[in-house]
Amino acid sequence: MRCTFKTPFRSISTLQSNPHIYVFPSSAPSSHLLTLLPTQPPSPSLAIGTTTALPPTPSSVTENPQFMRILYDVLRLHAPSDPFIQGQAAAFASSSGSAL
Repeated sequence: MRCTFKTPFRSISTLQSNPHIYVFPSSAPSSHLLTLLPTQPPSPSLAIGTTTALPPTPSSVTENPQFMRILYDVLRLHAPSDPFIQGQAAAFASSSGSAL
């Protein structure tokens, strides 16, 4: 008798308009987990949120509050030292001041 081991298969895809966002089936019926990480299984605590429609729409997405806290902390700590953001802020400040 010969036994074969079948690897469990879990589908993963990305959003066509946002290939850096990964879509995993969720444990909830008719729901998908949206995440920036391709790791399987996905970590719900690090997911962007869930959606009941693909492609997601603003009304179908439920944000993950844990992810939002992490995102805001990263922006708070690192955005002020980002050269691109500093340049945009300087351009915005100089163009708004010249209109006075």
